[in-house]
Amino acid sequence: MRSTKKNYLLAMVILSVIILTLFLIGCTPFKDAPQGLSEDTRSFTKIRDERMIAEAQDYKGYIYKSGDNAFCFRLKSPEIHSDKQYPLIVFLHGMGDWGSDNSRHMYRSLIDSVEKYAPEDAFVFMPQAVKNWDWSDTGVLVDKGGMDKMYNECLDLLLDKYPIDKKRVYLTGMSMGGHGTVWQATNHAEKYAAIMPVCGLFYFEKSGIQVQNLDKIADKPMWFFHSRNDKTVPFDNSIKLINELESLGAKDIKTSWFDEPLHDITKLSYDDREVWDWLFSQSLK
Repeated sequence: MRSTKKNYLLAMVILSVIILTLFLIGCTPFKDAPQGLSEDTRSFTKIRDERMIAEAQDYKGYIYKSGDNAFCFRLKSPEIHSDKQYPLIVFLHGMGDWGSDNSRHMYRSLIDSVEKYAPEDAFVFMPQAVKNWDWSDTGVLVDKGGMDKMYNECLDLLLDKYPIDKKRVYLTGMSMGGHGTVWQATNHAEKYAAIMPVCGLFYFEKSGIQVQNLDKIADKPMWFFHSRNDKTVPFDNSIKLINELESLGAKDIKTSWFDEPLHDITKLSYDDREVWDWLFSQSLK
């Protein structure tokens, strides 16, 4: 009798594991997506957060798959004219907008500001990082992993596929994306004409993590944004990084400091015509 009961319980455990495994496989984002670049055909409806316009129709959804890994992104394309190339703006989001919904990373302020203030038409690339991954190679800020390989494969594909001016690729991002902006620029300096880190997470008090190879961007135009009263990522993150860059000879550094007790300062940072005029004037030598 006991043997029968044990066998029954064992069978139920095995069945539960099989069902859970099948469920998780079924819920794996983009498991049926083809390798490489494909269209994300889902409908993007506005979610309950005033910051975001997930339904922005001119930001089309795409999926990039490499091996077993995939991520989604939104891309805005200008009205393309023959024999003309266009700048590319890349926006890297922060930790709060991980996922596979192709919606949470759609910040209202960046989208609105590009519409209002960009001095010329441009492509806008907004990738969404896999949950618990950051924008580095191995996951500098997190435990799971980094988006570097997939992100750069996809970026290179876009640079080849579309009429993008490779001398005018601009990188910006907030919080984890601010860290990612500097990390990507120091590891792929040849790709970016200018960078704009917003409230970047560059240092961890406990672990001492910091961005390496800053000499690679010492001659690059940079504009930093941060709130002196940021309770999430201390203002000192930006000050310490700028001091290190200046010690390496960096001179082309602009800053905008705010007093609002906010971490999400994307609207404050981007909603300024001077910022976009400056950005679009930069070009790789």
